[in-house]
Amino acid sequence: MVQQQGIVKGDVLQRIASIGLILGAILMVIPSLLHPRISDPSNTQEVLQQLGSKELLVQIYCVLVAVGFWAVMVGVAGVYRSITTGAGAAWARLGFYGILVGTAVFTVAAALGLARAGAAANWVAAPAAGKATAYNI
Repeated sequence: MVQQQGIVKGDVLQRIASIGLILGAILMVIPSLLHPRISDPSNTQEVLQQLGSKELLVQIYCVLVAVGFWAVMVGVAGVYRSITTGAGAAWARLGFYGILVGTAVFTVAAALGLARAGAAANWVAAPAAGKATAYNI
């Protein structure tokens, strides 16, 4: 193995990290392009109608983007572990801790997105008289 500037070339961790970064980018971009668009986000009934009628699509979107974030976290872990010396090591550590916190927060947001899609589907399936109750359950 050849070592330059604290980075070990040909390391298995670098390969895993590069796959994680590429896979994460794909898993975050493709579902985002397929996610249903809402023309007027301030119109609550339109938002609920769109999300409820496409519940499965929204759930798939949330799961794929969450897995994409996890894959990016694996990639950043590889970058962090490969930079071992110099001032870059401190910045790599800071970035790694930032991605850990960001991934945890986004995982919670994705779980809430799954719950929101389910609540919207309940609202769409409810009769007109019970729509307010169906969404609050």
